[in-house]
Amino acid sequence: MRDSVRYLSPMVGLLLAGTWPAICESGQGARHWAAQKEEAKAHFEQQRKENQEFREATRDASKDEKIESIKNHRTTQHEENKSFFQKQHEENIAFLKERLAAVKKLTDDEKNEIIAFFEQQYGENVAFREERFKDLMAGFDKIAGDETMSLEAKKEAIKDMIAKWKEATKAHWEKQKSERKAKIEAMKKSKQTQQ
Repeated sequence: MRDSVRYLSPMVGLLLAGTWPAICESGQGARHWAAQKEEAKAHFEQQRKENQEFREATRDASKDEKIESIKNHRTTQHEENKSFFQKQHEENIAFLKERLAAVKKLTDDEKNEIIAFFEQQYGENVAFREERFKDLMAGFDKIAGDETMSLEAKKEAIKDMIAKWKEATKAHWEKQKSERKAKIEAMKKSKQTQQ
């Protein structure tokens, strides 16, 4: 009994930090996580460069052209990010399934429960990012269309909006972390009572 609970802990520990670190304890897992991290770094660095080029290209555009260009640019990057996150998620789930297939001390139901949990959290992340993007675009439209605000006031309002978005994102990740901890404890208790 004690041996199977001890073995379950590292496997369920997969849940501690989400899909990525979860499947990457050491060795092959660490390499997988490092490659994913590098891909993400390169992806977002490329977007930062595109943003700089975009700002240069739209510097002399009229107000209306600039607003429309910004909306199109942000929408394009949002779609790129959705595809990027989906690709990484599919790679992570495939890797998780491969790792779980080698674990003989977990039942198929327990393995499926772990996979379903990751899928559920990923679905929550997709919905969160989509809602956040809609809110940001609506906020941008409101600020950009406010004729009573100076350019500096608009810049400050956009910075404030982004700061609030970052706080909401942090709260979302903390909530998921708490859910993962609760899931681990529930699976440990369930495994102990089965013994």
